[in-house]
Amino acid sequence: MALLALQINGALFLDYHGTLWYVPGLEPDHWDWRYATPVDVDRCSRPPT
Repeated sequence: MALLALQINGALFLDYHGTLWYVPGLEPDHWDWRYATPVDVDRCSRPPT
């Protein structure tokens, strides 16, 4: 599954293990997998303290 997000200049990909990845975009339909990073969803779901 992929979510293209122009606001973050990249895409979010969900792999078959359930890991969410942010991959920066190079140009339309091209991704820079060298700089792919997993997204820490636990950190995103906690309210600010």
